[in-house]
Amino acid sequence: MLIVFSLLVLTHVYKAQSTCDVHYDASGRTLIADCSKRQLQTVPLHLPRDIAVLNLQSNYLTQLKNNTFYLYSNLTALILSANHISQLESRAFNGLLNLISLDLSGNDLHVNSETYPDGIFRHLWNLQILKLTPTMEEVGYGKFPCNIFEHLVNLKHLELSYWPNLNQSFCFQHLQKLSYLSVTEIDDWYGRVLPNSTFVILSSTSLTTLRLNGHIDDMDENIFSPLTQLKTIFIQNRFSGRMTLDKAMRSLHSFSGRNMTTISLRGIQDTRWRIGSNDEVTRTMMLYVSEICVDKFDLSQNRLRIIRADAVFPSPFYNCLKNLDLSENSLYGDGGLFFKLQIFRNLQVLNVGALSNLDTGELSRLETFQKDGKG
Repeated sequence: MLIVFSLLVLTHVYKAQSTCDVHYDASGRTLIADCSKRQLQTVPLHLPRDIAVLNLQSNYLTQLKNNTFYLYSNLTALILSANHISQLESRAFNGLLNLISLDLSGNDLHVNSETYPDGIFRHLWNLQILKLTPTMEEVGYGKFPCNIFEHLVNLKHLELSYWPNLNQSFCFQHLQKLSYLSVTEIDDWYGRVLPNSTFVILSSTSLTTLRLNGHIDDMDENIFSPLTQLKTIFIQNRFSGRMTLDKAMRSLHSFSGRNMTTISLRGIQDTRWRIGSNDEVTRTMMLYVSEICVDKFDLSQNRLRIIRADAVFPSPFYNCLKNLDLSENSLYGDGGLFFKLQIFRNLQVLNVGALSNLDTGELSRLETFQKDGKG
């Protein structure tokens, strides 16, 4: 009887492990269990106890009960993206004291305290990366569960698709080490007009990189003032937003006098409905950024036709610029623009995409500029 029982246990363990691909990484030190795309409805319980990475992406998980991962206390990375998880019990992540990265993106998690119960991340003191971007778009504000961040004192990388209400200024006060924030797929964000107070709640963080992608109509001029350590910013508009390049560049004015690594305004304008307007880069627009020293500036995919010659003038912006991306536009050019290329003292990369819209003289001047080692 004992032999039969042992064989049944071994058979069950073998089936559980065969469901997943268990292997070491290239270094031979990190044990990985790849259980992705296995049509699993529950978390396998008989994987090796010392696995460091558990990948459960693209399965049929719908809930995480208390102590679900208690057996795998060595986990440093847990990937739960693209499931159908809609319920988390308060002690679902108990025992994961070593966890560094948690990916819950692409699930059916609503933004409220019922979905994220008090203490859900209480013991994840070492967590550095957290991805919380659900599949659905949340309607309304005021339900943001700020308490979930209370114990994440080592968090550095956060991805969200919702934002706290303006009266929840305490929401990120414990995230002093936060350096990367991505806020994407937001629909009715403060009525699509972002006030200067939007990012005040991040003033206690160490944020250096911010990525925004949502339905945005306008932003106040000093919206980024609280982000005193920011070096890299990506702003991309969803198609239904009525943001223009002029409005976006005005919001960058608060970076004047600062050194930046990357400013990307790629696809900030809806290219479908503004035919015949907002297709120029003007001097007024460039004055907003003229005092910013930035390495890379991206204006690609904005349906631009003309960069006015008077928009290029001696300033810290042009002195510092090393990489300028104007690709995926339909540039015709201003006759005097390329005579001013010498103003770009440190430019190393100039991407203008397809140049068929430029006349022969402009093409010749650009080719000379590139051959001289500036491109």
